[in-house]
Amino acid sequence: MLEEWTAIAESFQEPYRYNAPALEFEKATGLRGIHAPWRMPNDEPHAKVEYRHYVDIFVLMMSAQSGAIEPKAHGRVLALFDAALALNPGLKGLLQFREDPLQLHEAVMGITSQFNVADIAHFLLVPYKTYNEDLNLQAAREAVIRRTCVRLYWKPSPNTLGRILRLMDRNPRYATVPSHRRARLAA
Repeated sequence: MLEEWTAIAESFQEPYRYNAPALEFEKATGLRGIHAPWRMPNDEPHAKVEYRHYVDIFVLMMSAQSGAIEPKAHGRVLALFDAALALNPGLKGLLQFREDPLQLHEAVMGITSQFNVADIAHFLLVPYKTYNEDLNLQAAREAVIRRTCVRLYWKPSPNTLGRILRLMDRNPRYATVPSHRRARLAA
């Protein structure tokens, strides 16, 4: 199985496209403070770290789903997670996800994709179905997309959506819809 999973992961690597949706959203809108530029081991770029560890991250996910954790991949992903935590005290909120291999996989992908802690934790704690059925979150997402004309290619937490809406309210480019008339996030 390990050889099969490794071959699948390696086939995904070329062509490889690094994805950091919150950073791309910032670039497209000019709104700042949404992504989290975590320090990586040896100050390497996020894309390089993710690319170098992609096979291990993928193998960890596949082996965890099968119920038979691949120890070498698990150890290497765990080492990357611990190194990122050592460099970034702000990531301490993710320690609860260290022990579960599937959550560790998602947390490492969130860190290398430069998501903030609230977004990573929310992604790990709130199932897609619950997120998609939360009418307040969906109304806030739609308001952001309508006002910026930029899609949200990630599952932002209520904190991040609130921050984006506040940033838009203060930015003349997006302040076309008064905040008292937009959908309110649940506190």
